[in-house]
Amino acid sequence: MQGVTIELIKQHQTEAHRIINEMRLMISFENILNIQLNGKNINYYNHIAILNHNDIVKVYDAQSIMIVHIPLHFFSKYQPNYLLGYFNTEKLSSHNRIKDLMKSIIKEDNYEQQNILLDDVISIIFKETYVDTNRVYIPELWSQNALFSNVVHYIYQHREEHITLKDLADHFFVSQSYISILFNRYIGLNFKTYIASLQINLSLKHLLLSNDTIQNISLAYGFTNYSNYSKQFKSLIGTSPVEYRKSLHTAIPAIQISNFDTHYFEPYLLNHTSTNTYQSNTHIHLDTLNPTTYIHRKFLFLEVSQFNTIVSAIKAKNHVQTSNHNEHYYLYFNRLSHMNLEFDNAEEIEWLCQQIQNANLNLAFKIDSVQLLKKFESQFLKPLLKVIAHNNITFQKTSFNLNIVLDVDYLSVHDIDYMRQHIKSQFASCQFTLIVPLPYVSQKNRIIQQLFDQGITFDYYMLVFKDLNWATYQKEYRDETPFELFQSMIDDLTQIIPKSNYHFILADLNESFVKILYKKRITDYPELFLNLLLMFNHQVNGLSFPLIPKDEQSLSFYNHYGNKNAIHLVYDMLYPFQDHYVTQTDRYIVSETSNAYHILLFDYYHKLIKPRSSVHSTSQYQVIKSDHLSKNMMATYRFQNELSNVESMLPSNIQHYYIPTHLIEEINHMNHLQLHVNIHDFINNDLNITLNHREIKLIKIFKHQPTLRHDLY
Repeated sequence: MQGVTIELIKQHQTEAHRIINEMRLMISFENILNIQLNGKNINYYNHIAILNHNDIVKVYDAQSIMIVHIPLHFFSKYQPNYLLGYFNTEKLSSHNRIKDLMKSIIKEDNYEQQNILLDDVISIIFKETYVDTNRVYIPELWSQNALFSNVVHYIYQHREEHITLKDLADHFFVSQSYISILFNRYIGLNFKTYIASLQINLSLKHLLLSNDTIQNISLAYGFTNYSNYSKQFKSLIGTSPVEYRKSLHTAIPAIQISNFDTHYFEPYLLNHTSTNTYQSNTHIHLDTLNPTTYIHRKFLFLEVSQFNTIVSAIKAKNHVQTSNHNEHYYLYFNRLSHMNLEFDNAEEIEWLCQQIQNANLNLAFKIDSVQLLKKFESQFLKPLLKVIAHNNITFQKTSFNLNIVLDVDYLSVHDIDYMRQHIKSQFASCQFTLIVPLPYVSQKNRIIQQLFDQGITFDYYMLVFKDLNWATYQKEYRDETPFELFQSMIDDLTQIIPKSNYHFILADLNESFVKILYKKRITDYPELFLNLLLMFNHQVNGLSFPLIPKDEQSLSFYNHYGNKNAIHLVYDMLYPFQDHYVTQTDRYIVSETSNAYHILLFDYYHKLIKPRSSVHSTSQYQVIKSDHLSKNMMATYRFQNELSNVESMLPSNIQHYYIPTHLIEEINHMNHLQLHVNIHDFINNDLNITLNHREIKLIKIFKHQPTLRHDLY
């Protein structure tokens, strides 16, 4: 039979999967252990997670993790029918004792002593947590969706029968695809894997403890034939049913410790794990980075509804503090019908062309009627294209990113198809965006559904919440956090959209939306904007909000006077990591390029939204010295709310008054990330960094050697 396997992993994430014929311990030395267990999201922090045979598990984020795989037969001396029960994590009290024993097992060289220590671990776990159920344990799946709960209950009642999607769809009077979506949404497994893994797990007791033929066992647990059972069995367990049954009599070493990075884990194995979640010393090893997370580029659609003409809006953009990342921004004209689209003269068009070429200018226009399209075409697009054609050496269409945003509340499928073809005939590289309401309901959005059914794709989908009654929706899904609800809405939409290289833009982003997510205002806690970008990283490719605020609920990129606000500064700090694979935890992000390391340090999320007694404590980071660095220059950019946030310099009650221009200009000079440059000796010293509460720090460590000034000549 299989022995106990111990793994030590620096960073760990998994897709949803079922635990088979073992109980599993997970211990994070950094107190970062976020898991979805049977559909419920749990953060274990410094506690041990116990995962049972038959549990469905998805690991979102585990840092500096020990995983202990204990086959269930190791508990046979305490309970011969070990499959007829489960281990209850909530009953475990000896967390620290088990951690110390597991550390001792790893450090112990003597095989017999290792087994003595392991027996102690198994004894503690069994005596403190085992619950006898007199039947094979099947976990309850967490969901507030009544239909999904009923489907799962039906499966449990018929768990030894052959069950298909069609059977369930017919029984509950819904489509097969909808049943499939429910399983992917609530537990992350497709239906076939869920059923096969459940029935194979249930069959193990029969397989190990009876002499029945495998053919009879396969039929008894819902499989149509031996071949199908054997194929699914080998796919999930890695061996055939015959070999698995024989392994009951095969002796192998009780403990196997997988290879691990001893240099990285040595400090954790020597020292006791801190019980203070918020004051632990976080280690960052530059030599052993594990860049598994991709930070997607975040496009910004900056709404400019306050201006009368397109040119005036662009000129206003030029008067605000400049940004280094214009290629990620679209000036978004979302009230085009209220604007004068005509140019005053040819010089004005040439000026716009220069802006297009020199400033990486991207323009997006919301079109809600064929008449408005014709007006836009005749008064703006055609004159612009003529000037570009006459100056083809200086101006190139490829410098001009044009995006047309289409709103189906006012357009038919025919209108949309006509507009796409018509504009493409004049401007082949034009991109198109479709506005889609969330939650998406096909019956209410028939035009969008027709577009999807016809396979018509768009470059961007702008997600809006105009029809969402949040209070009603939250009552229906009480056990899901707002983030989980919004992510589920987006996931459901991805199941329907025709596959293509599209991007999601999150619109309607304002203080009301943020308060639903965090119960706080971004104006007061701009650090939460970083968390927002990271939480939606895999699902959302951009955001839409005003260039300058429209009202007190608005989020914006600049204030009324053209100063960069806190949202802008926080976005700039994340920019070096966009379009890169990074090493990411819930306390830091690290990326490596050929020229430098970038490290972003920020407050632990729960420290911001759930203050405790230690809420104002500092966090300590230690960047471990690297073989690739010696004496290197480093730049530290610091965002501190009171010093960097323009709202601290210009509170809202002041903004109703006239403020002299020279004061606005002085704020432009003061309102920035605080920068500190120095040289650090990475050969002899680790880099110790203190992060104060509510700070964000971006650290750039240059790989090349610094040069003394007198060596330049």
